[in-house]
Amino acid sequence: MKRGSMVIVVVLAVAAVVGLSPRSHAEDAGAAAQRARIAELFESSFSHEATNNYAKALADVQQIVQLAPQHYVANLRLGWLSYQKQRYDESVAAYTKAAELAPRALEPQLGMMLPLMAGKKWTSAERIGRAVLAVAPRNYLASSRLAYIAFSQGKFKEAEALYRQVLEDYPGDLEMQLGLGWTLLRLGRREEARATFAEVLGVSRQNASAKAGLEALK
Repeated sequence: MKRGSMVIVVVLAVAAVVGLSPRSHAEDAGAAAQRARIAELFESSFSHEATNNYAKALADVQQIVQLAPQHYVANLRLGWLSYQKQRYDESVAAYTKAAELAPRALEPQLGMMLPLMAGKKWTSAERIGRAVLAVAPRNYLASSRLAYIAFSQGKFKEAEALYRQVLEDYPGDLEMQLGLGWTLLRLGRREEARATFAEVLGVSRQNASAKAGLEALK
């Protein structure tokens, strides 16, 4: 056997011993290149989002999903950025995919509430919120969004209970105080609403919503 042929045989034999082959080397290189490309696209997406360029941020993530359809974070961001672009059905689909990839995760469920609420699909959004609370009873996002959902459907007594529940844990949350104030106004409890709006203005003097609430009480 010629010396060159012998060298090739030895190299292939060593590769076989350590579980490698010329093909596996190529596959490893391809996988490494894909990981690098995905990391680059994530970086680009976050940079675009930081400047509110949601179109380009979304385009970057769409490329990631094409490269790696089962990438959990990519699908999660696809849901978020689609929501930002008001593509609500696409957002729900992406969050649903993320939820399938991580069945015990709460974040895709909470994320999915946003496009559902934006599309006024209150029943579906409420169902998800209550499912989250069944697992995490004092979850802020689920509770606060359920309060808004109840308010939007005219279920003001239910909304009041939910807003008060959140305020027990976060008494300084001005958004929740405003939600309670407007709920009390809708319930006809004018003096309680007035006191709530005044409390907000005591902290945030130029708060437009609180001012509008007091104006509505005149």
